[in-house]
Amino acid sequence: MATFDVAVFRTNRIYVDDLIMAEPEIRERTELGHELSIEPLPQNLLAKIVAAYVPVCMQGAPDNTRTLYAFIRRTTAPSALFDSDGTLAIALALSRLVHPTSIGLEESARVVTTGSGLTFENNLSVSPGLNQGPASMAWVIDESQRDWLTASDGLELTGLVDRYFAEPLTGSLLRALWHHEFAARNSDMAIRWAIVVTGLESLINTGEPRVARQFTERVTALAEGCGLTISPSDVADAYRQRSKVVHGHVVGYDAAKKQLYREVEEILGAAISKALLDHDWRSVFDNKATVKTRWPVDTTVLCPHCGLDTNSRAPGRPPWYVRIAHRIAGLGTQ
Repeated sequence: MATFDVAVFRTNRIYVDDLIMAEPEIRERTELGHELSIEPLPQNLLAKIVAAYVPVCMQGAPDNTRTLYAFIRRTTAPSALFDSDGTLAIALALSRLVHPTSIGLEESARVVTTGSGLTFENNLSVSPGLNQGPASMAWVIDESQRDWLTASDGLELTGLVDRYFAEPLTGSLLRALWHHEFAARNSDMAIRWAIVVTGLESLINTGEPRVARQFTERVTALAEGCGLTISPSDVADAYRQRSKVVHGHVVGYDAAKKQLYREVEEILGAAISKALLDHDWRSVFDNKATVKTRWPVDTTVLCPHCGLDTNSRAPGRPPWYVRIAHRIAGLGTQ
């Protein structure tokens, strides 16, 4: 007997044919390691899996989607819960570092067979995954672009999966990974701005003073370190977009900023991917001191009254002492 947790991936049939001819999806079983694989499913098996989570009243309704493949996790010691340790969810998150896709867990199922593989000939017991509804779905920003993994993407993902489970991400890198994933799980571009920028800040922010300058200078350098190019003015614009969102000034989709958003999201994903594969790069994010050493930023804020750094500290005094002293000095000049 074998148990499989399965996440089925379908995409919109309307626009994919020409794109698939140019860049075909994964069409053969790709072993990712750690009991994970990607593979297309036989139609008869797929129908039985889909029937497990599609309401009876919806079965047989017109379907404008195209099933491409499934992420599969074979569980040798299954728990009672679908993907109980999150291994399948981690694989989906890592796959979006390779290429953004809209695969989620809304069409997931647990399959128990009497044989050793996922074949329709084996007796099957199919139950829906525990994750249903919008919170389990994912979206891509540009629906005119490829929304699936290719064979070469599968090979790249295999390397990321191997490194992740050999040396799991921790600290700011782990937070950055899940911010990258949480952004994909949200269809609202405005909310995605805030999440992706926060993911980048988890990597490069080293304290409160000059946070916008830190973001602009360090994200520009971060992109360069990943082989990507973005101008400091575009990075500053990305931070302004985030500020507009979190202060309630922007909601919804802004088509004019779509390309910039894609670039910023790509930088976040590339930085995390490189950290999985490059130990020296990973060590940059060990703590705030290592980030400062790699990318020093002048965070000095000069007092307009005395010319001293308002972030400096007086010996034996608490951090707020100097700030109050500067304010008192300012009152004396009025």
